Amino acid sequence: MRDLALPCVVMRGGTSRGLFFRQEDLPPDPHLRDRLLVAAVGGPDPRQVDGLGGADLLLSKIAILGPSERPAVDLEVTFASAAPGRTRPAYGANCGNLIAAAALYAVEEHMVWPQRGRWIVRIYDTDSEMIVEGRLGADPPDRDEICRLAGMPASGQWVDLDFLAPSGAVQDRFWPTGNACDRVKLEDGTRLDMSLIDCGTLYAFVPAAQLGLETERITISVQNDAATMKLFETIRGHAAVLAGLVKNPADALTDSPAVPKLALVGPAASYRLEGAGPGQATTVQAGAMDLTSRIISTQKYHQAYAVTGAIATAAAAAVEGSVVAQAAGARCRGEADGWSTLRIGHPSGVIAASVHVADNATGVIVDRARIGRTARTLMTGTILVPGDAPIPVAQTPAAVEA
Repeated sequence: MRDLALPCVVMRGGTSRGLFFRQEDLPPDPHLRDRLLVAAVGGPDPRQVDGLGGADLLLSKIAILGPSERPAVDLEVTFASAAPGRTRPAYGANCGNLIAAAALYAVEEHMVWPQRGRWIVRIYDTDSEMIVEGRLGADPPDRDEICRLAGMPASGQWVDLDFLAPSGAVQDRFWPTGNACDRVKLEDGTRLDMSLIDCGTLYAFVPAAQLGLETERITISVQNDAATMKLFETIRGHAAVLAGLVKNPADALTDSPAVPKLALVGPAASYRLEGAGPGQATTVQAGAMDLTSRIISTQKYHQAYAVTGAIATAAAAAVEGSVVAQAAGARCRGEADGWSTLRIGHPSGVIAASVHVADNATGVIVDRARIGRTARTLMTGTILVPGDAPIPVAQTPAAVEA
């Protein structure tokens, strides 16, 4: 069978990379569409050698863009991930890094026009039903240093992202349990403090020290530690019960594999960075951050830090009594008019996120979150997809990681 030709753009946003397709260029039948998308990144092959995937969760993403009929929205985007080993794209959550690339795409495709030398792109993310505003045309004065510490390439365009009304992205509540901190008891009797927060997406935060771990010493090698990864999934299962997503912790793996995501937090510390590229920092000092954190998402160790994770972490740090606020201590920097900024030390650098916290009749809400990313178009052209790619079988959906 002949290969199928599809218009495609390959883009990097922050620390992620993905294939961008226009909705009009894909078949309307969802099964055929998913078949083509999986084949485009290289199918379930762990190396993804027959496609343009990166054989990595963060480098095998997909963005589907289309026009919007919503007022004051420039385009709509749906994100998916076709990580190695998957036979079907995973939908269900936004990719904060690639939203920056989507904003750049809109500018380069002349979907928006500049105003006084700057571009403002309003994007509706169909996965989280959230509007994100991307602004291009002005770089921060310390751009190169931000990128160096963040483990993010400095090439391309700087994009300031504002996530509008990110609270309650999954469960419509900032604190799903109504508490800043809950106490969880595991099957072996271990008791853990846990903060569940739904902002950007749903996260469960626990202190690494209560597990006998130092956050800064948790590295990619933990992925090969079956006992520790099983413990992490057990904790995540209890968080899913606490959030009301499942009745039993063991059911979370099959019934809710993607949310909540688990984040381990600890105090600021100096450590050696993982996977530093040319021009990027190889070590980071405690003074460059407010706390350390590591994310476990869809049963995988995250080698950077998700944008939605940064938003959730910054939001939790802004509320007294949360596990995150306790880890950050007095380091969390408050600003004028309700804004606060948190610098998070992660495996490959430091990411900073700002949130605007307000109170209403139902409690704490975050009405805006802000973060900066770089984005660059890597390739434009046509991708050839094998015409005999198998139709994907039904598979438990998992959300995209930012």
